[in-house]
Order: sequence, then structure tokens, then C-alpha cells
Amino acid sequence: DGCVMFKLTAKPLGNENFHKGKFWDYPDQTSAES
Repeated sequence: DGCVMFKLTAKPLGNENFHKGKFWDYPDQTSAES
């Protein structure tokens, strides 16, 4: 349940784009390192 944990942790922080774009698209984009 690691995915659910980091999702719930990122939402309250206001990092919606962090887990939606950075994490979900990280294998396709190199922005994950930024």
C-alpha cells in the first residue's frame, strides 16, 4: 500500500502535481529528478 501512503501524504501538502505528474509520469519523464 505504498502508493496509497504517498498519495495521502502528498495531497494534504498541496503537492497534487507531485504524485500525479512526477510520480505517475516519472518513468516517462526525466522531471522526476528535479
